[in-house]
Amino acid sequence: MASSKISRIAAIYDERSSKYDESFHPRQAEDFIKWAELQPGQNVLDLCCGTGLVTLPAKQAVGDQGRVIGVDVSNQMLDQARRKAAAAELDITFINGDVTTLKRQDLSLQDGQYFDLITCASAFVLLEDPVGALRQWATHLSPTGRLIIDVPTETSMVVGSLLEKLLGDSASPLYGRRGVTSVSSLEDAIRNAGLSPIRIFETDSYGATQESAKDARTFFDKWVRYTESGDIPDPELKESLVCKFQEIMNEAADSSGIIHDDIRFNVAIAGKDS
Repeated sequence: MASSKISRIAAIYDERSSKYDESFHPRQAEDFIKWAELQPGQNVLDLCCGTGLVTLPAKQAVGDQGRVIGVDVSNQMLDQARRKAAAAELDITFINGDVTTLKRQDLSLQDGQYFDLITCASAFVLLEDPVGALRQWATHLSPTGRLIIDVPTETSMVVGSLLEKLLGDSASPLYGRRGVTSVSSLEDAIRNAGLSPIRIFETDSYGATQESAKDARTFFDKWVRYTESGDIPDPELKESLVCKFQEIMNEAADSSGIIHDDIRFNVAIAGKDS
């Protein structure tokens, strides 16, 4: 990814680091570990590892003979992960870096060394080239290894999705579904990367929310920070976009002016082609 985008993502997640574990993410991480079915001695690469919600229990599952590496662009998220790992006396390697450009030497992989599991939880939408990233990750996966990724369902995180569509031609969103939303499109991405789907499914709900269409301007100001520039510098353009967003929110709301959201993900478990 471009360095300016990486820096912007890092800054936003630095801000989120202290409260990141207060969201649905811990429950999602528990599911990732359940789906992984890890065995003692296996090696794990946790991409966009954040505060270590998947990384730490992965290390507990593989034990002293297994190796676990977590990679993230946010130093403050990594600081949280390192503190938790130290408190739990877990030997985990954390790396600050771009998950889309990792080379074997970055991961200290020797000839013949690969990962039995690669995970990327709640971050795949941050990638500009999802298929390219998957191809890169596959080079680090063992012949019998598995990769687990997720994307929000088409009906999940509604407000952010509406704004993403609005800003598409006027700004550079830091995240975007980029055509990978449905089970079928997720399967296509997996296959186009040269991987084989093992299982693709929709999760249970991680929580329902209700948002008022009246708060369109507040949502706009909040979510516009998730663009590469962090704002819309042209005041006239910004006001025009706010008005359009208000109209979009009104259309999406029910008769009481409420937008209902249900946090769910499509998950893919994949392996290498045999």
